[in-house]
Amino acid sequence: MQPEIEYYRERGLRVILVTGDSKTVMESVLKQYNLTVATLDDRNREIMQLLGVRAFPSGFLFDRKGRLVESFVGWGRDSLAGWKEKVEEALSQ
Repeated sequence: MQPEIEYYRERGLRVILVTGDSKTVMESVLKQYNLTVATLDDRNREIMQLLGVRAFPSGFLFDRKGRLVESFVGWGRDSLAGWKEKVEEALSQ
Protein backbone atom coordinates (compact mmCIF):
# COMPACT_ATOMS: atom_id res chain seq x y z
CA MET A 1 0.00 0.00 0.00
CA GLN A 2 2.97 2.33 0.47
CA PRO A 3 3.42 2.80 -3.32
CA GLU A 4 -0.18 4.04 -3.56
CA ILE A 5 0.33 6.33 -0.58
CA GLU A 6 3.42 7.82 -2.23
CA TYR A 7 1.67 8.24 -5.58
CA TYR A 8 -1.30 10.05 -4.09
CA ARG A 9 0.85 12.04 -1.66
CA GLU A 10 2.56 13.62 -4.66
CA ARG A 11 -0.89 14.64 -5.89
CA GLY A 12 -1.96 16.19 -2.60
CA LEU A 13 -3.43 13.35 -0.53
CA ARG A 14 -2.45 13.20 3.13
CA VAL A 15 -2.82 9.92 5.00
CA ILE A 16 -3.07 10.04 8.77
CA LEU A 17 -3.54 6.91 10.85
CA VAL A 18 -5.54 7.59 13.98
CA THR A 19 -4.89 5.00 16.65
CA GLY A 20 -6.02 4.20 20.12
CA ASP A 21 -3.04 1.91 20.57
CA SER A 22 0.22 2.76 22.28
CA LYS A 23 3.08 4.32 20.35
CA THR A 24 4.96 1.02 20.54
CA VAL A 25 2.07 -0.92 18.99
CA MET A 26 1.59 1.66 16.25
CA GLU A 27 5.30 1.67 15.39
CA SER A 28 5.15 -2.12 15.14
CA VAL A 29 2.19 -1.95 12.71
CA LEU A 30 3.93 0.66 10.56
CA LYS A 31 7.06 -1.49 10.44
CA GLN A 32 5.12 -4.69 9.73
CA TYR A 33 3.35 -3.14 6.73
CA ASN A 34 6.30 -0.96 5.71
CA LEU A 35 4.22 2.23 5.95
CA THR A 36 5.52 5.77 6.18
CA VAL A 37 2.55 7.88 7.25
CA ALA A 38 1.68 10.35 9.95
CA THR A 39 0.01 8.95 13.05
CA LEU A 40 -2.25 10.58 15.58
CA ASP A 41 -2.58 9.27 19.13
CA ASP A 42 -6.26 9.01 20.05
CA ARG A 43 -6.09 6.84 23.16
CA ASN A 44 -8.74 9.08 24.70
CA ARG A 45 -11.01 8.17 21.72
CA GLU A 46 -12.10 11.78 21.07
CA ILE A 47 -11.54 11.64 17.31
CA MET A 48 -13.07 8.19 17.04
CA GLN A 49 -16.18 9.40 18.89
CA LEU A 50 -16.38 12.50 16.74
CA LEU A 51 -16.29 10.42 13.56
CA GLY A 52 -18.59 7.71 14.94
CA VAL A 53 -16.08 4.87 14.67
CA ARG A 54 -17.73 1.65 15.78
CA ALA A 55 -15.41 -0.97 14.24
CA PHE A 56 -11.86 -1.32 12.96
CA PRO A 57 -10.45 -0.60 10.55
CA SER A 58 -12.51 2.44 9.64
CA GLY A 59 -11.44 4.98 7.05
CA PHE A 60 -12.53 8.46 6.14
CA LEU A 61 -11.80 10.48 3.04
CA PHE A 62 -12.02 14.25 3.24
CA ASP A 63 -11.82 16.60 0.27
CA ARG A 64 -9.47 19.56 0.01
CA LYS A 65 -12.00 21.72 1.88
CA GLY A 66 -12.17 19.30 4.80
CA ARG A 67 -15.59 17.88 3.94
CA LEU A 68 -16.19 14.19 4.54
CA VAL A 69 -16.79 12.60 1.14
CA GLU A 70 -16.46 8.88 1.88
CA SER A 71 -16.15 6.45 4.76
CA PHE A 72 -15.69 2.73 5.10
CA VAL A 73 -15.59 -0.01 7.69
CA GLY A 74 -13.42 -3.05 7.11
CA TRP A 75 -10.86 -3.88 4.46
CA GLY A 76 -11.02 -6.63 1.90
CA ARG A 77 -9.46 -7.85 -1.28
CA ASP A 78 -11.14 -5.22 -3.48
CA SER A 79 -11.01 -2.32 -1.03
CA LEU A 80 -7.91 -0.66 -2.46
CA ALA A 81 -9.37 -0.41 -5.97
CA GLY A 82 -12.53 1.19 -4.61
CA TRP A 83 -10.56 3.69 -2.57
CA LYS A 84 -8.38 4.63 -5.52
CA GLU A 85 -11.52 5.61 -7.42
CA LYS A 86 -12.79 7.71 -4.50
CA VAL A 87 -9.39 9.37 -4.00
CA GLU A 88 -9.23 10.26 -7.69
CA GLU A 89 -12.65 11.89 -7.44
CA ALA A 90 -11.68 13.85 -4.34
CA LEU A 91 -8.37 15.03 -5.80
CA SER A 92 -10.05 16.20 -9.00
CA GLN A 93 -12.26 18.68 -7.15
